Amino acid sequence: MITVINLLDLLQANFPDYNWTVPKNLDWGILTTNQAFLQAKVNQEDLVKTASQIADRLNQFFQANQQPYRANTAGPYVNLDLKPEAYQKIVTIEQPTVVKLQPIHESFVIDMFHPNVGKKMHVGHIRSGNLGEAMRRMLSLKYDRVVSDSYLGDWGIQFSYITWGILHLDKLHLDFSSIDLDAEDKPNLIDKFYKIYVKMNQLIEEQPAIRLECQQNSKLLEAGLQGKQLDPENSAKFQILHNLYKRIVTISLTQFREGELFLNLNRNPDWLDSQKILIEPEKIARVQGKTGCHYTFSQHQQTYFNLTLGESFYISFLSEIQTLADYGLATREGEAVYVDLTEENLGRAYLISSEGYSLYLTRDVICRIVYAGLFGFENAITFADLRQKHSFDQLFAVLKRIIRSQIYANRPWGWLTQEETNRAMQILAKKMAMFEGFGYFSLPEGAMSTRKGKIFAFEDLKEMLENKVKQTLIDKNSPNPEDPEKIRKICVASLKWVDLHRDRELDVVFDPAQFLKFEGNTGVYQLYTVVRLKSILKQQTNLEVKTQEFQVNWLKPEELELLKRTFVLPLILEDICQNHKPHHLCNYLFDLAVKINHWYGLYSVTHEANPARKNSLLILCQYLLNHLEFCLSLLGIETVEEI
Repeated sequence: MITVINLLDLLQANFPDYNWTVPKNLDWGILTTNQAFLQAKVNQEDLVKTASQIADRLNQFFQANQQPYRANTAGPYVNLDLKPEAYQKIVTIEQPTVVKLQPIHESFVIDMFHPNVGKKMHVGHIRSGNLGEAMRRMLSLKYDRVVSDSYLGDWGIQFSYITWGILHLDKLHLDFSSIDLDAEDKPNLIDKFYKIYVKMNQLIEEQPAIRLECQQNSKLLEAGLQGKQLDPENSAKFQILHNLYKRIVTISLTQFREGELFLNLNRNPDWLDSQKILIEPEKIARVQGKTGCHYTFSQHQQTYFNLTLGESFYISFLSEIQTLADYGLATREGEAVYVDLTEENLGRAYLISSEGYSLYLTRDVICRIVYAGLFGFENAITFADLRQKHSFDQLFAVLKRIIRSQIYANRPWGWLTQEETNRAMQILAKKMAMFEGFGYFSLPEGAMSTRKGKIFAFEDLKEMLENKVKQTLIDKNSPNPEDPEKIRKICVASLKWVDLHRDRELDVVFDPAQFLKFEGNTGVYQLYTVVRLKSILKQQTNLEVKTQEFQVNWLKPEELELLKRTFVLPLILEDICQNHKPHHLCNYLFDLAVKINHWYGLYSVTHEANPARKNSLLILCQYLLNHLEFCLSLLGIETVEEI
């Protein structure tokens, strides 16, 4: 079997100075190089003549080594293309659908989704989940172990606002006067939590004393979770707040599961091994039962994150923030603790607030050290809003300060062992964790704000999509228009494509109408393409297809162009594994789908009179179907039988 990866290895070994890339237009070839520019400049030669000489040299090499490739020129560029015998080797139904990438024998953790307890999920969480899940699947083609973690927002001052509101509901004057955490259904409770949160943000602006009390509650909760000695009054108060915390988290997790299931998060396709050990069982044992450890699995559990470690999990390490100040790495100012990063033009990185409780940045610093030290993850990446970039820049700068200081050369980080601490410092010194941001998400009327109640909730988007898809299927007289699983798959294809087909760094004005389009560059267009190929194959169920009799000579130029595009997929995926931008796969798939549908309009497989060509076309259809379904599965999109 020939692959483009094998071809690149061959070129690297024999033409190490040449830099090969995928051309912008695949009609030109499978690979292109600008080597002629470099060589002509050095040798003071004619550019086009130099390109022709390079092409001749490559063709002589391919012929001498019986390789099914050919070089040609387009002005100063040298392009490689496939010979007919290469196409013959590409198409076999028996060959693995899963592409092979250059392996990296390391582990990778992806931090994504991370909704906040007590609040409604919104389109921002969806975007983080879609990006993270697509990258989880693609990176699994390259790395030994890829772990998903939903870094749950189960801590912070916003949580104290909700608990205070529950305990003082009579002061909020909402459209409900009671809340029963035991009897009411989960969606109703989440709706009430959210209304409390929005109202509390209004109230604390009017009554600063309430804000101060919430801040003191946050400080008290952290003290209790760290095992600090509390007086009887504060001990009783801690128990009330802690019990409320646990109830709110449990209720919220139920809501988040609905979103995870709908979005296909952590739903392994058939080609992705669910039996592999992703996290050593002894490491799972170290964290189970601790506050904030909501889910942990050694092997993949279908539709569950491998880890769901909330921000509260890292509170037990807070004493190390004071250690940073003891060693002069951080500065105390009253109760506040900060790292001065003015030399890096990053200002002050506050790890403890002036009121004495931890901040997002605090827990992020601890999290990255635990990722590397306890779990031994050599690579870590977070998908979040680009507005958090400054915070992540501070995070990485603080980590670099900690590593350079050598404070932990002979001192363990919290309850990590010295060996685990050393491993954390070594991994982070070699390869700092990554932040990959996505563009600012706003509504047509302006910025989204959970505090102000200006969001587009997941539940509303889901209902809107399901109703639109169901009605469209009915209008089109589609078979089984009310099949809930069929509706879900079409909804997910539409939603994920809108999210993933654009560069993640671009700002987005959230327009619900985008998710309701069925034509053009959409996920539903991809499903239509798959359904067309399936319909061709279904019509030939009584025909014996002889795979061994496939003959590329029977294919038209348009059909060879389709095969050429499938050949370069590994290079597209290698690039995405470097830049973490799934929209490149969407661009590739849209180009392929357009060409498949153009071919579908030109030729009829069903009415093909030549048995040999018909046999070869059916094999081609099955090959393209397998290829499309695999590519869509990388994006978390499942196909349907009919639309």
